[in-house]
Amino acid sequence: MTFGENLQFLRKRANMTQEDLAEKMEVSRQSVSKWESNAAYPETDAILRLCDLFRCDMDTLLRGDVSRRFGENAALWNKHMNAFAAAIAAGVALVLLGVTQLMLLGEFFGRAMEAMVVFFLFLIAAVTTFIISGMGHDTFLRQHPGIGPCYAKE
Repeated sequence: MTFGENLQFLRKRANMTQEDLAEKMEVSRQSVSKWESNAAYPETDAILRLCDLFRCDMDTLLRGDVSRRFGENAALWNKHMNAFAAAIAAGVALVLLGVTQLMLLGEFFGRAMEAMVVFFLFLIAAVTTFIISGMGHDTFLRQHPGIGPCYAKE
């Protein structure tokens, strides 16, 4: 794809009009129109701002096929975020199970010391789950700096 096609794809993907993009870039709508029709190219600083705005690298914007890249990124992002959400849910479930068993053992069976030990074991497991999933999420974001939330506003 050409630079203009890539820019138009990214702009539409972000639900922006040419006027919206022109306002964000502090240029005229005609400039954006010329960029998208490949009649003109923006200056280097504007290209860098476009890359920041659309979370893509310069090489992909200028010479790549962003529609293919962002389709792959959306699938990768969804897979990662589903796993991350499942890990967070598991951690919350462990905390809730710990509180439940604390109430059951401590209140109903009068075994407060055993209840506290089991509760802290559940709590340690939950905190470990949160830490490992958070580190995994951080690693994913560092390994894929161009990938950000790929969900539509809807």
